[in-house]
Amino acid sequence: MAQQVGGTGLEEAIRLTLRDLAGLVPRLAASVITGAVLILVSVLVVRLVSRLLRLSRIDEILDPVFQRYGVPFTFSSLVNGLLVFALTLLTLYASIVAGFPEYGWAAAEIVTVTARIASVFVMILLVYVTINYVTEKLRMEKGLRGFMALVLFDISLILLVDVTALSPVVKQALAWGLSLGLGLSIAVFTAWYFFGRRGETAGQQA
Repeated sequence: MAQQVGGTGLEEAIRLTLRDLAGLVPRLAASVITGAVLILVSVLVVRLVSRLLRLSRIDEILDPVFQRYGVPFTFSSLVNGLLVFALTLLTLYASIVAGFPEYGWAAAEIVTVTARIASVFVMILLVYVTINYVTEKLRMEKGLRGFMALVLFDISLILLVDVTALSPVVKQALAWGLSLGLGLSIAVFTAWYFFGRRGETAGQQA
């Protein structure tokens, strides 16, 4: 009798497992098909945009400017990279929602966090290009270039604090402290560069 009960329980467990798997297959199929279609569309879109960029010869126009300010990529690679990144997030989100809509919140959270991290790197890149531009225009000496690199490092830390898994209070304290230090550093540098340095130059000329 015990063996019969045990056998019945095992058969029931196997039946429930098979039923769950049978219900999971259509959802996996919907997710895979959606992802495959979006990947195909993404490849076509990227190829189309790449061809349009080549025909426009935008890189030939902007490459001298990019090289002058130390930008480590071309305009076409920047556009293609951002496009691929956006399409990848779209494909990931749509694939999860198509087969498992109850996990849509998790997919949205993944997309949001990933986009925030990417925006930090984009902001750091923009700051890097801007600092190179300012350095070129002001024709700064080697020591001043080091100070500008320190400014870039501080700004990067402020941006990275926002995407860390710290508590809001700690984030606010760190961001406030770094921002205060950065502001004071820029203020001291500006005062020295436009007043102290000019005074030293005038004294040497006299």
